[in-house]
Amino acid sequence: MNTRSPAQPAPQPVKGSWEDLLLQAQQLARNYNDQAIPLYRKVVDGLVALPPARRNAANRRLYNLMMAAALDLQGYYNIRDRYDDALAVLAQLRPVIDEDEREMLDGLTVEVLLQAGRSDEAFARLRALAETPEAELGDWGQLVMGYIRAGQPAQAIPVLEKMAQVIDGTPASPERTAEDERSDLSYLAGLRGITLLEMGDIEGGIAAFEDVIKLGGAYADNLHLLYGRLIHQGRYVEAQRYIDLDRARPVRAAFWRGVSQQHMGHTAKARQTFDSVISTDITKSDQASIIEYILAHYYLSDPEADGLEIVLSVLREEPSAPWVIFYLAGIGWALRGDLRAAKSNLQLAVAQRKSIAEGRKLPWQYWFFARDIVPADRHDEIRSYFDDTSTTPGLLI
Repeated sequence: MNTRSPAQPAPQPVKGSWEDLLLQAQQLARNYNDQAIPLYRKVVDGLVALPPARRNAANRRLYNLMMAAALDLQGYYNIRDRYDDALAVLAQLRPVIDEDEREMLDGLTVEVLLQAGRSDEAFARLRALAETPEAELGDWGQLVMGYIRAGQPAQAIPVLEKMAQVIDGTPASPERTAEDERSDLSYLAGLRGITLLEMGDIEGGIAAFEDVIKLGGAYADNLHLLYGRLIHQGRYVEAQRYIDLDRARPVRAAFWRGVSQQHMGHTAKARQTFDSVISTDITKSDQASIIEYILAHYYLSDPEADGLEIVLSVLREEPSAPWVIFYLAGIGWALRGDLRAAKSNLQLAVAQRKSIAEGRKLPWQYWFFARDIVPADRHDEIRSYFDDTSTTPGLLI
């Protein structure tokens, strides 16, 4: 029995207060109404101008409102392709935010520059950060990922060489263990593997991921970055070895096994594999694989709309869910033939992605699944929401 009390509606802010202005702006922004901009501007400009003591009073109520309004505003500018304005908001915010939040702001600035097509400026910022005395290996890694996102993976090769030199030149100390060095080498091997795969050097990418497997580390738990690409290239037998090694996420591995079987023409086996995925209690085993779990329903045509209903229930509880949830809703509706609902949700997915400066369209990798799932006579209706070429590493789910 559910003994929880019914959820109480949130109290309405005082009319004309900072909270009220922010709420009005957010409501307008959800409907893509540009009248949100002057309201956001009023909140941001007003709170930035306050003395720090006032912003930080009462558990930092006004500071938190300032951050929420500024990040919302720059996100809305991103949706509208007004990148100079988005960058100006981030620059306005930087002098008044906490020191420990500047790294987040710097990273977001780079993302906006990349989305705006101003990649040289983004690379210059990333390189300057990596070359500071206090920089860590991951700062060079961010530069590698920047080149990959910008579709310039070959430019990352000298950076990978620099990272190898940094590891070799890091002096031994009581604080740096052999495991630390092993972790750094694994990180470097993973980045090299992703870079080579993006360059079309599949053999080099495989060799790099073999090093990852030997060394362990975070990328060893993300072998889908390799086997997903192998499946996309039609190299199903080779992909199987790495699927079998993916013990970190059993639902993910089973899902990809089904995708591979389907592309090989083994339809009955694929259905059995997808059936095993959807019969899994992911709340007890592999919650991180919710995307694969839903996609498995879709590969089985989701006849009772069980997968779509899970997605819609998430959206009912969290209207500002991550873009991938709107993607799943869009594909679910397209599968069922409701193209109006499909396009509406895919448009929301694109807007969400643009607002956080992850890209102007949905990643090309997600078209791979949509193409499999949605009947061919509906492809032309939804293809425009997806990138035409790879702009992000691997098959990222």
